[in-house]
Amino acid sequence: MKKIAIINLLILFILSSCDPKSCSEYIVENKLTENIEIILYQDSTITKSIYVPIESRESLASPCAMGGGVRLTLEDTDSIHIILENGAVLKYTNQQMTNNIYDTENRDIWVEEYGKETKYQGSEYRYVYTIDESTIEE
Repeated sequence: MKKIAIINLLILFILSSCDPKSCSEYIVENKLTENIEIILYQDSTITKSIYVPIESRESLASPCAMGGGVRLTLEDTDSIHIILENGAVLKYTNQQMTNNIYDTENRDIWVEEYGKETKYQGSEYRYVYTIDESTIEE
């Protein structure tokens, strides 16, 4: 009877330790000479708004789940507006999801700063989207 209990506990331990919690952090970096605000809309309603001062970074999202490879998807977000301090607005929609802030799988746009070996405050992955003069010119 003791052997069965020990085997059951061992199996339970092995099964519960196989899928550790994994997190990713998605950060927006402002390399402009003016402050910006990023607003995410869903069904014409603001779902998130972040203010990013000059030469600083702010977290857009930090998704977590059991297992590995947690990715941010913005498909449910209708549009993303990047509002510059001078009043200019960059608008992106989920109909044009390549080569812009929506394209979270593109490592040329969302650059990976930390991988599995180097954890940052509990996150296994950290991706940075930089807004600079080239972003405005697009």
